[in-house]
Formats: sequence, structure tokens, C-alpha cells
Amino acid sequence: MISADVASQSFAITDGVILILMLVISMCIGFYHGYANRKTLKTEAEYLMGGRNMSVVPVGMSILASTLSAIGLMGVQTEMYLYGSTFAFSFFPFLVTALVFNKYILPIFYSLNITSMYHYLEKRFDRRVRLFGSISFLILSTLYMPILLYVPSLSLNQVTGTNVNITSAILVSIVVLYTCVGGFRATVWTDVFQTVAMFGAIIVVLIKGTVEISDEMGFEGIFRSTYDRDRYEFPTFNIDPTIRHSFWSITFGGVGYCGYIFCNQNVVQRYLSLPSIEKVHRAAWLSVGIFVTIYFLSIYGGSLLLATFNDCDPKMAGLIREHDQLIPFFVLLISRNLPGLAGIFIGGMFCAALSSMSTFLNSMAAVVLEDFFKPLSRKDLSMRAKNWIMRGVVVVFGLLCVPLTAIAEKSNTIMQLTNSFEGVTSGSVLGIFILGIFFPTINGSCALVGGIAGLILMGWISFSAQTAIAAGDIVFETKPLSHEGCPDLFNITVNLNETSLEAERSYVFPLFRISYLFYIPLGIVTTVTVAFLMRYLTGGNKPGDVDATLISRLVHSRDTDVNEIARSQDIIEEKIDLMPKDERTLSRVKITK
Repeated sequence: MISADVASQSFAITDGVILILMLVISMCIGFYHGYANRKTLKTEAEYLMGGRNMSVVPVGMSILASTLSAIGLMGVQTEMYLYGSTFAFSFFPFLVTALVFNKYILPIFYSLNITSMYHYLEKRFDRRVRLFGSISFLILSTLYMPILLYVPSLSLNQVTGTNVNITSAILVSIVVLYTCVGGFRATVWTDVFQTVAMFGAIIVVLIKGTVEISDEMGFEGIFRSTYDRDRYEFPTFNIDPTIRHSFWSITFGGVGYCGYIFCNQNVVQRYLSLPSIEKVHRAAWLSVGIFVTIYFLSIYGGSLLLATFNDCDPKMAGLIREHDQLIPFFVLLISRNLPGLAGIFIGGMFCAALSSMSTFLNSMAAVVLEDFFKPLSRKDLSMRAKNWIMRGVVVVFGLLCVPLTAIAEKSNTIMQLTNSFEGVTSGSVLGIFILGIFFPTINGSCALVGGIAGLILMGWISFSAQTAIAAGDIVFETKPLSHEGCPDLFNITVNLNETSLEAERSYVFPLFRISYLFYIPLGIVTTVTVAFLMRYLTGGNKPGDVDATLISRLVHSRDTDVNEIARSQDIIEEKIDLMPKDERTLSRVKITK
């Protein structure tokens, strides 16, 4: 229930002190590792990979921090509030994808002892495919990082009114500074602190929110309110691809999206920093376990939001501009008698953003150095040149994020925007890795043409859809929201677009209406299909042409059988050719039978 005095709540001095303290601790950790490892940091192996002797727990927590940013923490809860629990079922494809990746794909990358995962593409295909993967990663990272900045900046804007661009600039300065100074170890160990901070922030907020709401409606009332508002539901089995979350979009989209989470430079680089494959597997399952825990806590957070605002939606009441501000507004509401709670929460969101951004920047430095400067340099780069390149990449791409935060402000929801951007390049690149690891007969030209086709198609669909969303031509129907319990002093506004969906949708090309969860699977299917079409038209590799260490063990036995059959057929043909002419035809007929 929202009371009339809610508008008077503010961000106290205690909150500000806690927030600043969290940021200072992050910087100090980075500076400490920069100083403690100042001698070895001059080598690229230490700056980019931590000397490849990192420990399981910090790496596992760093993997979690790099994949679960403030976008995930706030996006899942807002998703539950607006659209219901159907998105939660992506948990099942997530576990299946994690199992397949850790068992069949990760060992291949680890055995190659590489820094950039796109180096695999050159070994398996050629340099053109490697550059395609690297450029795609840089494009996605450049588009994604501004959204990472926007989410916590929006949270602070809600509670203090601080300009989003000013907050973004401050965050960029902090993360660029400690990433430049401390390198890989600094990013990993700040990730550890930041993971603890964001996990602690979630727990504190959920406990406090549960106590507040339970006093009013009882603990069971939280779930009853969610049920009454039609938020608990199974995904529909309707095959309509324009349904935002159906069983099919969640299943196939969940596999595609989770495949991207595991098979990307940010995560693989951390796995490769461990000294053994056994430790790699332990770190992988540690990050999966913590991820699942936080994920379901966030879903419960969505139920808390619904119980709190069940009869007065804050956006309808004019208390927030966008539903992405629901979480910080909720925190502000429940922190009236607990000074520092808002500071803990905003600090946790800042830490989540910093950890993801530092991971991206360090990974981009690795990709630019390994995939562009080293191969294109006519002579070996000096260590001084490498240091300038690695730190220069961090500074340039970090500063570029600030003006690009305007992209996120035009989004319908942050969760959808991030998945849409990821779908542009991730589907085609993931498709190429699938071709390389599981289909040995596909060569570099086939893979490259397929990847380009997937990139063009998904870029066209994604950006056209985002343009239509920003213009209001595509509007997604939310679950029922109420303003009946809002105090009279609030200016109640209702979005008329939500009541005229069919009229709006008629102006949009049908392909742009498909669920954003289909973006990555569609990119994969397009890439693989076009690659096999090119193989049919131009030919591909012969069985046995590809190094066995570059393909999954799932196809080793199959290809071995094919090779043995081929060799046997060649021997038989040679023997038949030595026979008298009148016996050759009869022998071939018998062999055919």
C-alpha cells in the first residue's frame, strides 16, 4: 500500500556515505592488486589472464558477476511484476546448456591454451572467421556496456534526482581507473567484493520488504496477491512466434541465450585463467549455483513488488517515469525506518554494474591485442607497446559508454533491450562456434557466409523492432495494473497504448513482432542453414581434414568410422582395378549388395 507521505522520502546522508564507501573499496582493491603485482603486471599473461594460476572461488564469483549485472538483478523483478512468472521457466534450459557446455565445449577451449576464444576460429577455419567473431564481440560490448551504466544510474536518479549522464561518467571513471591499474586480478577480486555486496543488498532488501509487507497482509498474503493478480502461470504452448513469452520462445530462446552466456569471451577468459580443467569445472558449477539462487530470489522480489503496489502502480500514480525505476522506489519506500538501506541497495547495484563493465573492458583489451594488433603487426610488439594498447582500449571503450547511455532511455524494458542487442551478433557467432565444434565438414568460407547472413538478418530485425518500440508502434500488453488504491493527491495517468494494441501492431512488419527470445536461435539457425547451403554449392572439408582436438568428442567416433569406411573403399577399388575387365563389374555388384 502506498501512503500519501511516500513522496517525501529521500536519500539520507547515511545512504550516501555507504554508497561512496562501496565505490572507494572497489577502487582500493584495484589499486592494491596493481601495486602488489606491479612487476608482473607488465606482462600480458598477468594483465589479461592473472598468470593462469587463479583460484576456483574468486574466478567462480567473477564469472557470476560478469554475467549477472544490475540488469539481471532489477530486470527479473520488474519482469515478474509486469508480465508474470513465465520467464522463470528459462531456468531449465539454462541448466541443460550449462551441462552441455561444461562437458563438451569448454575442454576444447582449455586445451588450446589461448587468450582470445576467437583464436579458436582461426585454428578451425581461417583468419577471416576469427576477425568476424572478434568484431562482433566488440560491437556487442560497445552496445551493451551503456545499458550496464544506465540501470544503476537510473536507480540513483530515482532516489536523489542526480542526472543519469553525470552518474554514468563517474562510474566510468572509477571502473576505467582500477581496470587500467590492476589488470585481470583487480577485476576478479573486485568482482568478489562486488558479488558479495550485490548478494547482500538483495538479501537485506528482501528481508526488510518481507517484514514490512507481512505486518500488513501476512507472509502468505505476498503469494496470494501475486496469484490474485494472475502472475503465477505456465508458459502457453501457442506456437504464435509474436507471443512475448511462450513455452517455445522460452525453451529455444533460453538455450540460445544461455549458450551465449557461457560461450563468450568474458566467461571463457576467466575459465582459461585457472591452472587445471578440474578447477575449471568446479568454478563453472559454483557460478551456476549462485546464479540460480540469486535468480529465484529476484523472482520472489517480483512478488514483493506486486504485493506492495497491488492497488497503486507507481507509474500510474506519477511517482516514477518508467517501470525500470520500480526497484529503487520500492527500496526507498521500505527504508523509512532503516537508515542506510537505500545506500546498501544502490551500492549493490553500482557494484554489479562495475563488475560487469570491468570484465567487458578487460576482455575487449584481450581481443583487440590478440586478434588485431598481434596478427597485423609486421614485427613482435614490445611489452611497452602492448601495455599502451591494453590500457588504451580500456580508456577508449570506457569513455565511449557515456554518450551511448541515451540508447537505453528509449527502451520498453531493460531486460528486453539487452536480449535484443545480444541477439544481433550472438546468434551468428554462436552458430559459427557450433559449426566449428560439431560439424567438421564445414570450412571457413561456408562459416563466414553463414555468419554474415545471420548478422545481417538479426541486425535488421532487432534494430527495426527497437525503432518501432521507441516510436510506440509496438506495445507489449502487461498484466493488469491497478491505481484504485492510490491517494487522491497523486496525478493518475493511464497508458492508452496498452488498450489499443491491435491498432498499433497493424503498422509493423510481421517479422519485427517476433519475441525477442527468438533472436539468438534465429541467428543460429540462419548461420547454420546458410553454411550448409554453401557447403552443398561449393563443397566443404573432407572427413579427417580437421584437427581432432578442435571438434567435440561427440563427433570423433562418427568421423573415425567414416574415415575407416572411406579408406576401406579406396583399397577395394584399387584391388578391383587390377582384376580382369570381365570380373570388375561382377565384383562391384557384389560389393554394392
